[in-house]
Amino acid sequence: VIAADRNVNTDVSTYIGSDNVEAGNVAGQALVKALNNQGTVVELAGSLGASPTIDRGKGFRDALASSGVKIIATQTANYDHAQGLKVMEDFLQRFGKGQINAVFAHNDQMAFGAIQAIEEAGRADEIKVFGIDGEAGALKDIQAGTYTATVGYPAVVQETVLAAAKLCAGESIDKRIVLDSTLIDKSNVDRYLSN
Repeated sequence: VIAADRNVNTDVSTYIGSDNVEAGNVAGQALVKALNNQGTVVELAGSLGASPTIDRGKGFRDALASSGVKIIATQTANYDHAQGLKVMEDFLQRFGKGQINAVFAHNDQMAFGAIQAIEEAGRADEIKVFGIDGEAGALKDIQAGTYTATVGYPAVVQETVLAAAKLCAGESIDKRIVLDSTLIDKSNVDRYLSN
């Protein structure tokens, strides 16, 4: 049995996926740097109780712990574009102009919703958006300047097929196969878009 992308609470041959704590931490460090170590952020969290949600939130908080950046609100948007839009609209009504410096979304789909809400509210010049996944749409938004950065979350299919083939051949494999979490921003987005 191979756990791909999401860890399960039982014994498996291997668990393959990014380190979600690391992904949240990479996003948090980039956000702190972009805000010059001070400011406010709202968080669009994934599905409650899901291991990526818990781990991405933990890594993000670890990165902010010794900084002057404070989380002023957190709400789940279930990794969904439409819910990300709604949650961000609520945050924008709750916090007036200048009160939100950045958004951290646990995935690109929620970030897309947040970007839409921010643009419709005419507040794109004051709020930076950070997320996780590295979807093609996110890369295009980074290139266009509407999305500050995303942390690439590699697809697990290739590694999963290789692991399955090795197991079927009787080879041993690591109990945990960790895929890299890479920050993608304006400085390197062109390289990832070409792939």
